[in-house]
Amino acid sequence: MSVSKKINQIPDDEKSALVLSLIEIIQFQQETIQALKDEVARLKGTNQKPKVPPSNLGKTKKKKGKGKKGKQAGYKDCVLNVDALAYMADRGLPKKILRSLAEHENTFLADEEAWSGFLKDLGITGPRHVQIAAEGALVGSLMEHGFNVDLVIISDDAGQFNVFLHALCWIHAERSVNKLTGFNEKQRRALENKKSEIWKLCEKLKKYKDNPTKLRKSFIEKRFDEIFLEKTDFATLNEALRRIHANKDELLLVLKRPDIPLHNNLSESDIRDYVKKRKISGSTRSPTGRKCRDTFASLKKTCRKQGVSFWEYLMDRLGGAKRRVPYLPDLIRGVCPKAS
Repeated sequence: MSVSKKINQIPDDEKSALVLSLIEIIQFQQETIQALKDEVARLKGTNQKPKVPPSNLGKTKKKKGKGKKGKQAGYKDCVLNVDALAYMADRGLPKKILRSLAEHENTFLADEEAWSGFLKDLGITGPRHVQIAAEGALVGSLMEHGFNVDLVIISDDAGQFNVFLHALCWIHAERSVNKLTGFNEKQRRALENKKSEIWKLCEKLKKYKDNPTKLRKSFIEKRFDEIFLEKTDFATLNEALRRIHANKDELLLVLKRPDIPLHNNLSESDIRDYVKKRKISGSTRSPTGRKCRDTFASLKKTCRKQGVSFWEYLMDRLGGAKRRVPYLPDLIRGVCPKAS
């Protein structure tokens, strides 16, 4: 895929700065929420629980790596620390390979190429093992650079999103019940009753988010078990309910974190344009094409959310004249007025 010179004039760090700005804003929100919780605890005269830092975050001593750190949507270095090793162990990396990597704990490598060479030197070449090790090194880099471990990732239960604090989307969970069809009156009645019970539980969760109390939390936990452990006259429905109950901790994470949404519809909307384009024309043909697609999709959605015309933004950036459209990270932070 060819890319015009004018398009290449858009700053390479545009997307990077946006991502970093969003993380900065979310971290600020989390700190504000914690400060409010501390103040409520102080006013009630209760003792606050001590904050325990995750694993060994920020306390490892750096050893010499193969080169200097660089940036790509934040950072592109690979870090082998306690967080990376914990991730690899959780993903089932063989103990022999884990022991080999653990001997080099606190290793910092400049980029993916240096990391690949490091793995080859250790004799780690199996595709699955290389993939798990690479993912672990990226997790280690995130933690080393101050990733907020209190951030919650909400997904449709796709395995690649099951990292850090993970919650499940209630809309996706309910679909496993909603797609069923009863073949007789008993099954249809059992199905409709369960659908009604599930959505009533969702309404209870919404009210809990607005006003979380121990009484409501206890009721919801008990009601969750009653709904999803009950045996009906519909065997397929029972199996679907059992699978949902197996994800109880992730579906009810909102009881511990009332600040998170119950679904990921906003994220689904953000990638809808990308999915429609993929259905029509298929995937990109090169890494450069993929990078262009993802970057421009991100810029377009960001402009729309900030009330900026994407066309005007492109003309402003490509025109070469003095910029009239504000820097997007500044708009996100709210340090400058939105474009009219």
